[in-house]
Amino acid sequence: MRILYCDCVFDNKIIEPDYEEEKVSAINLGFNYSLISFEELTDGNVAIALRLVKDA
Repeated sequence: MRILYCDCVFDNKIIEPDYEEEKVSAINLGFNYSLISFEELTDGNVAIALRLVKDA
């Protein structure tokens, strides 16, 4: 299973700081994660929003 988290508004290569603890818990439980761009998603740019999501 892969969990999707929003990227940081200022740096799209890192997770939004509000989700950092949740990400650490997910990793400790064996889950994978990818980042999405909430801003691009709400602007309708789905392909750009999901560009960092890896295949399962």
